[in-house]
Amino acid sequence: MTPSPRRAPLPKAAIETARVDWSQWDPWAGWQGLIGVAIPLLAGLLLGRGVSGAIAAGGALYIGIGSYDKGTRNATPALLLGCVLISLAALAGSWAGNELGGIILLSALWALGAGLLSVLGPPFSFIGIKTLVTLIIASGYPSSLKDALSRAGLILAGSLIQTFLFYWETRLWSRWGAPHRSTKPVPLWKNAWATLKAHLSFGSGLVQHAVRLSLCVALAQAVCRSFWAHNAYWLPLTTAIVLRPDFEQTLVRGLSRMAGTVLGVALTTLVVWWLRPSGITLALLTLPCAWSCFSSFKASYLLYSVSITAYIVFMLSFIGLPESSVLFNRLTATLAGGTFALVVYSLWPGDKSS
Repeated sequence: MTPSPRRAPLPKAAIETARVDWSQWDPWAGWQGLIGVAIPLLAGLLLGRGVSGAIAAGGALYIGIGSYDKGTRNATPALLLGCVLISLAALAGSWAGNELGGIILLSALWALGAGLLSVLGPPFSFIGIKTLVTLIIASGYPSSLKDALSRAGLILAGSLIQTFLFYWETRLWSRWGAPHRSTKPVPLWKNAWATLKAHLSFGSGLVQHAVRLSLCVALAQAVCRSFWAHNAYWLPLTTAIVLRPDFEQTLVRGLSRMAGTVLGVALTTLVVWWLRPSGITLALLTLPCAWSCFSSFKASYLLYSVSITAYIVFMLSFIGLPESSVLFNRLTATLAGGTFALVVYSLWPGDKSS
């Protein structure tokens, strides 16, 4: 019996997970993105506001990841819209995070919208998943409206710095040998709405993916908020990142995310054991990790997962969380989230045509 083309055999998925597309390895993207992350982080250190600098650096990192590859980049208006929307997602997540029922409902609705936007491709899918992930991360740090507004403002500032640098660096660095990136055309909203309406039936793979994503994120939020301690948001975060409309993407992404996290935790543990870093050293260690995130994102999701794990552990340790606690929580929550996403897709497979 011929296996369904929707399901990639595990050995094939493992090979795809380990594969590095060196044609997409982009050190120029690493340097461009690194500058945008370093500016707010170092400014915060110089001003004695390290935590504020770390939050703004997170906005710069996140708006930049996936914004371009070696040949193309998202249009500046799309990036500016993304800056505004991820800051609003941070505001909503931080404020709603105080109420269990509220954040579960908000996460479910946001995930439903992000799932529906996936059919439209970039920049809509780009904005949908980035705002969902931002909402989930922010919900792990519930705060008052005043503090939520402050955090959202810092994320907006960092993401705008990165967008501004992307705009100018493309012109400046191309003189020094950086690849020329053509701008992706901004899609028409009218065409996007027509495309979305054509898929709005429960029998479509799109709607099934959106509903599956919504229910899984809501359940993961409920579980982590009820039974997990610190950094519980990594469980729904991993679930949201791993779940894709088709099984092969979900399997490869899940394996990459889990394997990359294990390797990242192991690498970070060795660095912490060897260097015994503290304070500003931890902040500086995030910078090569940020460079690697930008350089590897299009080449290998496994390498990206290693890099982002190290970045997060060093950054959270810098703002005061114990390294051992961060390492353990990151590892267990990511493995649980990735496994949960793969099990759900196995039990509730998507439409083959999706």
